[in-house]
Amino acid sequence: MALPDPDPADVETTASVGMVVSAHSVSAGETLSYTLTVGCDGAAGCRDAVLTDVLHAPLQVSGAVVSAGPTADVVVQGNDIAVYWKVDLGDGTVGLPAGEVAEVSVTAVVPADLSTDQVGQPVDNTAVLEGANFLDVGASATVTPAAPPAPPSMSEEPQPTTEPATPESIPAKEPETEVSASADKSIDPDVVAAGNSTTVTITAANTSAAPIDRLWIREPATGSFPDVFTFDGFSRGIDFPEGATSGMVAYTLTDGETESVPFDDGVTPADPSAEVASFEVIFQGPIATGAIATLAYAITTDADLPVSALPVRHHNRVAVHVENRDAQSEATAEAIASVIPRAEPVTPPAPPATAPAAPRDPVGVPQEGPGIGSTGPVVAETGPTTSPRAAVGWIGMGVFLTLATVIGALGIGARRRPRRRYH
Repeated sequence: MALPDPDPADVETTASVGMVVSAHSVSAGETLSYTLTVGCDGAAGCRDAVLTDVLHAPLQVSGAVVSAGPTADVVVQGNDIAVYWKVDLGDGTVGLPAGEVAEVSVTAVVPADLSTDQVGQPVDNTAVLEGANFLDVGASATVTPAAPPAPPSMSEEPQPTTEPATPESIPAKEPETEVSASADKSIDPDVVAAGNSTTVTITAANTSAAPIDRLWIREPATGSFPDVFTFDGFSRGIDFPEGATSGMVAYTLTDGETESVPFDDGVTPADPSAEVASFEVIFQGPIATGAIATLAYAITTDADLPVSALPVRHHNRVAVHVENRDAQSEATAEAIASVIPRAEPVTPPAPPATAPAAPRDPVGVPQEGPGIGSTGPVVAETGPTTSPRAAVGWIGMGVFLTLATVIGALGIGARRRPRRRYH
């Protein structure tokens, strides 16, 4: 049952959901699987997050489980699936925490007694993620039931032969239809101050036993970059995986528009015309077994993030898809980036003010008077100044005169004899 849409005033974050099916054509009696990738992309947690998925006939649900990310309660009733995330968000509410990504695996079977009117009729499957503080988001995939392969005819007995088999008589081996992929992702540095940039590196590989028709990389896997990150262009050229004949970047812009940019082997793809919500890099084959594609791009963190919202950790997941005829497979990889407050420059404190030393008189005694050794107003000298050497000379002369005066007053020194008179 669909939840009511949240009040616009309550919308404070964003969420995303993606869906990949293991095969687009499934024969009667076979099993298929859906991989649902759910993300809480904003700075706030996704309150009361619930994922609902209703499979339509003739498909029959055989199981559902949370295969990665935060645990959740899974309820399956017939073909109705509901997944409830009840992780404590730290503010008295529960849901899917900010920056977290979860995967839900759903398995289904096509009944062996598939009716002829159901053969070849596409079956759509749509999953919806709802909550209390974000707008609903959904994802879909389509499969087409096929008739079971006809059993070999037993009406005629094989006749023995003595003739050697020739290349023309040996039936050609059917090429492999099972496909597989691998993915790897890293962020360097993985701790970034708000307003700074970092580099994301993604590696995708075809691990199938045979060449594939197409390999594509979806970044991020959940459909859109978190609000704290902005795509800032590819950092270097992208080499085609072995066997690829073309490459293209499909940008999805934040306004919902798309732009497709073809690029040549080893060339850096052109930047989009506006801010990017997500992108896909698509290579067309035949792409060889073991072929690898590596790409690197820059992201810039939001410089205006409030300090109260930091630090924050974001789980970043990429999806790698490979496809060959009607077989398809996906691999994912995750890296974690942390955004921390930007360090503000620190200004050292000014040294305390020091009062000027009082002038001293020629014999080293502080002078008295207004502004000198007293609390009266300070009066600046405006007369001519005396050089240090001249000042020393005047001090010496002053000392000499003072001593001479003292000596004269005390009568110290040689006395003059009275002159004898001769008569």
